[in-house]
Amino acid sequence: MEMVLAGGKAADAADQWEAHRKKAAGQDYVVNRKFNCETRFDSAAAVAFKEVPVNAITIGYALPAEPCR
Repeated sequence: MEMVLAGGKAADAADQWEAHRKKAAGQDYVVNRKFNCETRFDSAAAVAFKEVPVNAITIGYALPAEPCR
């Protein structure tokens, strides 16, 4: 799913989720985007982004994705 993070509720939700991840796993974890490869912060994201509208959903094969290391 995609959400525009231009301001308002979306930016506030992104800040809240980032602060949660930094507190739990540290700055390097967030900077290195390791949260893209696991699900332990999904519930915190769901709470933070609950009121943010989804702008797009992409379904298909060979979609661009960052490899997990």
